[in-house]
Amino acid sequence: MKSYEKKLMMPAILAAAVCFACTGCGKMTEEKLMENMGKAMEGRTFFGGDMDLVLGMTYSVDMMEIPMAIDMNMDMGGRILCSYEPLGLYYDVSTQTDIQADIGGETQNESVSDQTQIYTAQEDDNFAIYSHSGTSGQWSKTDIDSSVIDSLFRLITEAAETSESEESTEGIMLDEESASLNGRDVYVLHVDSSSQADSEAFLTAMESILPQFGSSFSTESLDSIKGSTVMYIDQETFLPVQMECTIEGMDEFFSQNSDWMEELLGLAVEDAQIDNLSIHVPDYQLTISNLTFEQEELPVVPEEAYEAIAFQEALAELDPDLGDGTYAIQSTGNAVRIAPPENMTVSEIAAETVTFMDDAGLDTITYAMIPAANLSVYTDSISSMYTSILEMLGVEVQSGQDSQNVSTPFGPVDGYWLSGGGANIYYGFAPFEGAYLAVIRSDFSGTEPDSAAALGEAFGYAAELTPADIL
Repeated sequence: MKSYEKKLMMPAILAAAVCFACTGCGKMTEEKLMENMGKAMEGRTFFGGDMDLVLGMTYSVDMMEIPMAIDMNMDMGGRILCSYEPLGLYYDVSTQTDIQADIGGETQNESVSDQTQIYTAQEDDNFAIYSHSGTSGQWSKTDIDSSVIDSLFRLITEAAETSESEESTEGIMLDEESASLNGRDVYVLHVDSSSQADSEAFLTAMESILPQFGSSFSTESLDSIKGSTVMYIDQETFLPVQMECTIEGMDEFFSQNSDWMEELLGLAVEDAQIDNLSIHVPDYQLTISNLTFEQEELPVVPEEAYEAIAFQEALAELDPDLGDGTYAIQSTGNAVRIAPPENMTVSEIAAETVTFMDDAGLDTITYAMIPAANLSVYTDSISSMYTSILEMLGVEVQSGQDSQNVSTPFGPVDGYWLSGGGANIYYGFAPFEGAYLAVIRSDFSGTEPDSAAALGEAFGYAAELTPADIL
């Protein structure tokens, strides 16, 4: 990557690396302080800091004709490191998200915590981003063409140059009196402005990263986003020690891009019908404190990340029929090998599920891998579906639970059962990182076996599929 020795390169990158939407956060100082700050920043290619982001969001949408209204409050905090020679980023952040949702008239409250690490690496012509979720235990990878990153940094540099012009001082105010922050005497700068170059940098990056960014996105909507920034500059070193940024105008931004947001949401939720999306962002506050510009070595991508991504890529190409009489089902980077239960043959198979049936068609066992986030919905669907079937047959339905009484290769699990008119339905869920193996056994033979034993037997034909099995 080319070296861009510009006076305000690092302050501009500092704002952009945390959130591309913080347009205007790249302009730091008034003219005289800018000159001193530029000298202090010359030759520096690194920054680090402690980040705290508070985000409030409310949105409503009709998904598959089901109305949903969701209030979300997120608090994200942790360490961020950025180097642009060599180019690299590292985040280690914890996130607390509180959600109140009304889905089809039913209220649900949920609190979710996660710990996320993000590493980067230069791989051939790509800038690779590896992300690890502490909650799911899963790794993900995103590849961005290096030329996009180079272009982004070049445009940020142009934004920094623009900030040196006379007209760019409009909306920038330096407090007349100095202040103290963590024992340091600091200048306090207030910035209320938006740089056209910053907007172009944001737009260029997003157009390259998001394939569906183009036609339905309103470039004019960027004008509605206003950033108010407070910068604290050390009076001795002229280096920033803290930045506080508040974003406004997001409601108008999303309003002008409702079609685009519906399109993106439709991509995230495959085959879902998305209508009437409305987003309100009442709170967006970003603080980066304890800023340092002394070069540090960024943490490298762990070997386990490469192994996990290689396994995911192999799973994506894996035929569910393993060719040795067993079958593989998978979800969220987890996979299970299923052997045919005794006296049963496979009747249906897909990437996430496989079903076996006896010769008479009275006893079936279905294995399914489901994301952990879908567990409650999946559990309710099984109960309601089989209850409806039995009630349609005119029988009285009984139900129950075997708490931690089902023995499986993955440890004891809860078992659930429904019965009536000689029909017996047994189902249970074994946890994986970020997913569950669901086993549903439906027996219409009229026998009444022990529910825990029948379900445990079905689980016994499953085993975890490991990277060593397919790599």
